[in-house]
Amino acid sequence: MTLDINKLGRPYNKVPKIISDYFDILDSKISLFFLKKYRVNLSLKNINTEMDCSHKNAKVFSTELGNVAFDTERSFLLSMLNGYYGLSKDNTAVESGVQTSITKTEERLKNKLGIELTQLFLNIDDFGEPLVLKNTHSTFVKKWSYRIIFSLAGDEQHVFYLLLDANHVDRLLRSHQSDDEEEKKAGNNKAALPLEELFNKLPVTLNCRLTSVNLTLAELKVLKEGEIITVSMPERFPVFIGREQMFNATITEIRGKLFLSEFNEKTMR
Repeated sequence: MTLDINKLGRPYNKVPKIISDYFDILDSKISLFFLKKYRVNLSLKNINTEMDCSHKNAKVFSTELGNVAFDTERSFLLSMLNGYYGLSKDNTAVESGVQTSITKTEERLKNKLGIELTQLFLNIDDFGEPLVLKNTHSTFVKKWSYRIIFSLAGDEQHVFYLLLDANHVDRLLRSHQSDDEEEKKAGNNKAALPLEELFNKLPVTLNCRLTSVNLTLAELKVLKEGEIITVSMPERFPVFIGREQMFNATITEIRGKLFLSEFNEKTMR
């Protein structure tokens, strides 16, 4: 085994654990992303990682830190086109054993998916300041520090890859190091700030009000079992902590479950 001097003092072995800690967040973001943008029902099945690997034909992007890349199978691109444009399976199928050139539409979709999915991963809040991706057509990267393999499950099963250079791996490690330092600092301040610690651990319940109806007492008294009251549903729903409205949100259904999303501050009266 060859020792890479550039990795001395860097806990590269912690990268898989850091990524796996965000599995639930990534699953939620990826599911919502494909449902809202491409009308495709997909969820994150698992995440695997590989260190120090080569990868051909990946779409390379540049950021302020260096280079990242995206790749996926052609059948995934065709499935996205089918879901987005409503094409039939027959029109988007790749015949077995027949090699055909990738179309311009597929190239554009691969580039679009690459930017969106790479930013979705890189710009998780805990990973630091958001990065801006730019297309680069002249950069060739022989070896990547890490390849992250996202396996998807849903109506069909697909895979896509994100590739990170050393600078972007270091960014992940720095974010984890910052968390460790904050936990250590919180532990040191626990005795000095017990009240603050207690407040931070207080449970908070969010309540979402779907609708309300105004009735007179007389109307209420004459209501009988089986009667129907007409109600109207707003586009956004108020979310409360106790009696205080904190913000508004939309309700999204994913695979039979309801989620609150697209939070914003409540409209001032």
